[in-house]
Amino acid sequence: MGYSKVKKKVIEFTYHIASYVHARFFCNICGRRVFKFIPYANQNNSISMHVDLLMSGSDTKNFKCPSCGSIDRERHLLLYIESLGLFNNRKICSVLHFAPEKHFSKFIESLNPDKYIKCDYNPKSPDIVKMDITNMQFDGNQFDLVIANHVLEHVFDFRKALKEIFRVTKKGGICILQTPHTRLLKNSIDDPGINNDQLRMFFYGETDHRALFSEGYLIESLEKVGFEVTVYENNINSNRYADFECGVNPNETFFLIKKP
Repeated sequence: MGYSKVKKKVIEFTYHIASYVHARFFCNICGRRVFKFIPYANQNNSISMHVDLLMSGSDTKNFKCPSCGSIDRERHLLLYIESLGLFNNRKICSVLHFAPEKHFSKFIESLNPDKYIKCDYNPKSPDIVKMDITNMQFDGNQFDLVIANHVLEHVFDFRKALKEIFRVTKKGGICILQTPHTRLLKNSIDDPGINNDQLRMFFYGETDHRALFSEGYLIESLEKVGFEVTVYENNINSNRYADFECGVNPNETFFLIKKP
């Protein structure tokens, strides 16, 4: 090996060690330490109302991992799953995954399900099936696990979506249906008069969101269609530092949703 190649290897190794010593953050998806997460492109559109409401959802300042490209909601979901041991000693045979996140999909695949269907209303990949979450082309009681992570806030009729999700979930199956919400409001804001990008941005926080959910209303809606809901706080692993280190929203709670 020539001198220049040896020098390059030394520099790379030194940087690698330095990153572990000095980097503030850690990506639990790729297992690498990073100096800084990449902010969400539209974070300047966030308004003080949503900050004051202590909204769950993305941490726009620590959105994407510069190493692997994973986003904060993937990192947060993996934190919850590992803390709860959600899939320990549990065989997942069939999975339905809406708007599948690239890196979290790999985690699901690592569980070796017998059937894994990825779908989206507007699929951008040939391995993703076009599907309307409010009108699914499946028989009832089909899936052990249904994932729609940060999807419901984009759906025009989320109540119909919940009924469909309940229908296709097997008895004893679980659902992951995280969505931005706040426990400070008693009622959700879901009004047909909020019908343009400017109003949706002001009330909902994004131009493609269709509601601002209260935590109580979300739980009530889930239970109304027949689900059992358990709410876990973000510090279930007794390690508050993990939220900061992984760059996730400390206000987000996790809904463990089961079909009796």
